[in-house]
Amino acid sequence: FQKSPLFIRQVLVEIGDASYAIYLTHLFVIHALFLLMPQLGINRASFMLAIFSVFLSTLVGLAVHRYFDNPLQKRLKFFIKKSA
Repeated sequence: FQKSPLFIRQVLVEIGDASYAIYLTHLFVIHALFLLMPQLGINRASFMLAIFSVFLSTLVGLAVHRYFDNPLQKRLKFFIKKSA
């Protein structure tokens, strides 16, 4: 891990930081994909669907972590410090 390029390390750390958001959102992403598959003509047993669902779940979890979880945590820390 220490010898991997800096970009790869940053991506892996970011995914690790967002792991709880990924965990919370992945079922919604998979459910949405299953609802969309008949309209797109995709087979539910497709290997590419599995790969795409992992990729999309990771992206959605990263977005939730960056744009919802992080700002919320910063605000909560601010209010906790202010009230202490």
